[in-house]
Amino acid sequence: MTSLEKSEQPCKSCTSNKGKLQRIIEGWGNYLFPDKEIEAMAKLRALKCATCDFNILEVCTKCICPIPAKTRSVDSKCEINRW
Repeated sequence: MTSLEKSEQPCKSCTSNKGKLQRIIEGWGNYLFPDKEIEAMAKLRALKCATCDFNILEVCTKCICPIPAKTRSVDSKCEINRW
């Protein structure tokens, strides 16, 4: 398996009970209707994502998630445990 194929595998946190799609929808909802606490959490997460090699144009190439949505999904976790 090539490194690209490995990065295309969904992250474990995205395939748990809620499922990846539900988590991303939750994140976009939090993006559109901001909450002070969630925005604070997202800002901290995004700072860690900003220096990550998997961050390509605001998409995590490890789990193929849009970073603005994933960082705002309360139940999501970073595949490489940065947050």
